[in-house]
Amino acid sequence: MGGLDESTALEVDAEFVRMIGDSFVVLPVDAGDFDLARNYVQTCSTGLRAGDALHLAVAANNGAKAIYSLDKRLVSAGKRLGLPVGHGIRISG
Repeated sequence: MGGLDESTALEVDAEFVRMIGDSFVVLPVDAGDFDLARNYVQTCSTGLRAGDALHLAVAANNGAKAIYSLDKRLVSAGKRLGLPVGHGIRISG
């Protein structure tokens, strides 16, 4: 199987950038987010990695009504922390 040719890759990239602009909110990370992430990591039962803890902290500190991920560990940890996490779609296992 081959990859995308350069022209198609540029089109796909441009569409992805448009989709992000139309569909997502990019949130800045601040000191409070790092502090909360540290608390999440220190809750050993979550098994969170630092990056995942930071993602959850940013979402929590910004009042996210839903946090979707296909990462089963992140979803499980978020539930333990009382956050509104889910897969967003049905996954097996």
